Amino acid sequence: MLMSTNTFKENNLQFVDYIDLSEERQREVWIIRNLDIVRRFMIHSAPFSFERHLLFIKTLRMDRSRLYWSVFRDDKFISSVSLHPINWIFLQIMSLITF
Repeated sequence: MLMSTNTFKENNLQFVDYIDLSEERQREVWIIRNLDIVRRFMIHSAPFSFERHLLFIKTLRMDRSRLYWSVFRDDKFISSVSLHPINWIFLQIMSLITF
């Protein structure tokens, strides 16, 4: 199993890289990510299977330009945090275009 160096603690919060989660924790994150109230803020807002969630995590193992953490407080899942690369050139071009 590939272990990341991106699992860490800060104060009373533990940030666990999605690729380091146990299957039980992956299922816990999937259940919460699949809630209507959470999905509406996601890029892909349709419900998705646990198998699809596992495929997503597999892609994260291969593409380390996107990082996702599950955040735990007192061993309870409270949030997810992610970092994605930003295409600054694209954003600059788009800012020059008026719609």
